[in-house]
Amino acid sequence: VLLQQAREELAAQQALGDQLKATFDENDKQLTELTETLRVRSGTLGEMFGVVRQYAGEFKGLFAASQNAVQFPERDALLTKLAESKELPSTQELEAFWHTILQQVVVSGDTSTTQATVVYGEGKEAVRDVTLVGEFNAIADGKYVIYVPQTGKFEELSRQPSKNITSQVAGFESAKGTYEPLFLDPSRGVILSLLVQSPTVQERIDQGGIVGYVILAMGAVGVIIALLCFLRLQIIGGKMRKQAKSDTVIPGNPLGEVIQAYQDHKGDNLEDLEAKLDEIILRNAPSIERFISSIKL
Repeated sequence: VLLQQAREELAAQQALGDQLKATFDENDKQLTELTETLRVRSGTLGEMFGVVRQYAGEFKGLFAASQNAVQFPERDALLTKLAESKELPSTQELEAFWHTILQQVVVSGDTSTTQATVVYGEGKEAVRDVTLVGEFNAIADGKYVIYVPQTGKFEELSRQPSKNITSQVAGFESAKGTYEPLFLDPSRGVILSLLVQSPTVQERIDQGGIVGYVILAMGAVGVIIALLCFLRLQIIGGKMRKQAKSDTVIPGNPLGEVIQAYQDHKGDNLEDLEAKLDEIILRNAPSIERFISSIKL
């Protein structure tokens, strides 16, 4: 009796298995047909889906690196959904997508002020009004700051650029509907970072150490000597110009000595006269050329 019951139960289970298998095969066939029907009816929507996913992923990275991302934190969720979705986007999502792209184009050429977190050199954070100059620069509290995409915050430069650059920041930041000049960094902060890394004059002097100070001291002495020589030569030149305009000999200048020697020895033969003039020139040359070798050194 037990054996008979077991056989009947086995037969029932086998029949149920065959029925389930037939149902599975029928469902699988129906799923294949429906998938093909969906593919045919969707047409180019499949291609559009791939394009939307691709560009949503690309724009997500570009927008995340943009300093204007602090003004529109909600667009990251939209782009993430479009980039990772396995379903066709809705009409509303497509409209929001192109609106986000247009929004980015507009703010890239606009100057606006928004509140954002600024990290200062000592590590302190504070919410400040940050003026965004398109995609190029950001300024806060009269200083240049740089956007850090990884944190979504702005960081103060370790050192501000030279005064001829930063002198325009305050006026630009406080402008109300007027045009104000401002130095822009088209590399979005790279050039500014390099500028602040370049040492100042004092830092360059300190880097030179003792050798640098010795060179500067020698240079200063050379400048002083050059100024003294310049003044002395100006005085000598003035006397010689005055002598050139005068018919009488004016003592105390090389040209006057040459003229006086010519007048005293013009009756001598040519060789003696030439020797006398050479003697006067050679006697005055050292005083004129004095300290030139020191300046060269």
